Amino acid sequence: MTTILVVIFSLVLLSVGIFMCKQPQGLFQLIQSTPQNQKFIKRYSYTLIGLGIIGLISSFFLTKVMALWFIGLVLLLSMVFSLQFSKKMSARL
Repeated sequence: MTTILVVIFSLVLLSVGIFMCKQPQGLFQLIQSTPQNQKFIKRYSYTLIGLGIIGLISSFFLTKVMALWFIGLVLLLSMVFSLQFSKKMSARL
């Protein structure tokens, strides 16, 4: 059961990362489209793609502790992105 959830979670990470990499215009409605912000979005989208690939590969050797570490890592990355993105949004105002 845990393996299926991690595989689904990894596929969602991959799809969000690919979408952000291919279509960043949706996020640039909220922040300014500067080269620094473009690098920020690209770096985060590549990180999501990497985590999705790591999650798919590690799902074959998954234990419950490893699954919790993976989900915790993704949540930590999401928190960092949210804080940085909110700073960029408030700088636009």
